[in-house]
Amino acid sequence: MCATAVSALLAAIEIYNKPIVQHREQTFSILLINAWEILLKARVLQKAGGDRLEVIYRSQGGSPRSGTQNEASRRRTISLGSAIDKTCVPSGVRRGIEGIQMVRDEATHLGVLNPELRQMILRYGAAAVRNFVELAREWFQVDVRIPYLLPVGFLGSAEVVETSVSGKQRDLLRQLTAIATSAAGDGIDYPVVLSVDIQLNPIFKGGQRAEVTGSADALKLRVSDDEVFDQFPNSYQDILSECKRRYADFKQNAEFNETMKEIKQDEMCAQRRTLRRDRSDPGKWLYDLRAVVVRLDGTYTLRSASGAVRDKSGGSSA
Repeated sequence: MCATAVSALLAAIEIYNKPIVQHREQTFSILLINAWEILLKARVLQKAGGDRLEVIYRSQGGSPRSGTQNEASRRRTISLGSAIDKTCVPSGVRRGIEGIQMVRDEATHLGVLNPELRQMILRYGAAAVRNFVELAREWFQVDVRIPYLLPVGFLGSAEVVETSVSGKQRDLLRQLTAIATSAAGDGIDYPVVLSVDIQLNPIFKGGQRAEVTGSADALKLRVSDDEVFDQFPNSYQDILSECKRRYADFKQNAEFNETMKEIKQDEMCAQRRTLRRDRSDPGKWLYDLRAVVVRLDGTYTLRSASGAVRDKSGGSSA
């Protein structure tokens, strides 16, 4: 059941992160509550031993409903509230789920949402996703790898539309704000809402610098060995062979070794792979031959395709 809950969570995030989907917050809340309901019922089953399905079915007359196979197939499982009570979830998780459930219950009546309510749903949703991931890991040892909720809709005036805010939206926003405010001083481990900070860069022109850093606040990027080998597929011997073929005056001497030391400092040209996390072993240097020869072309004399020598000005000689 945990895998099913994770699938529902991913579906919720997928819908939310599509800016052109109409009523995406409402649809997101429906799928997110579904994910939580499945996860909590899986937890109820787990606490009961894992195979006592009757613990997640509603009872009738004091005992689990039983009867014919057709009757059994129509049995209803316990409510979300009952699942929350049976799992004894932390208060922050409970309050966060209650907020998303309010949005779900009003989904069909809300119409086009005003920006304030959309932002509040994002804050509740971000916390609910984070709490889901934490409890899935704690209860089932499942490491849920998910994308972030993208705060599309708060990046500029293009997303703002003129809407007549209904009384239902005002009431819902008031209730959600009250829940979030009441939990602010509790010091709970599981947040009810998460703040979403957005910083626009007016000079952004389509590229940002990426670099290796030890900062704890930096966005983490994991690169697999296969991806490293795809980008740096060449060995030192490959570099030597290409230099001998490409340059008329190439010599593997001290000058070349100094140049290669500089090239190894360029992360676009070379990467060192080691067998130890602390990089204490010598490891192996991998190269991107295309990037390396760009650096070397300014140092050595190129041969032309015919074998003639081309000087650095573009002329050639026999």
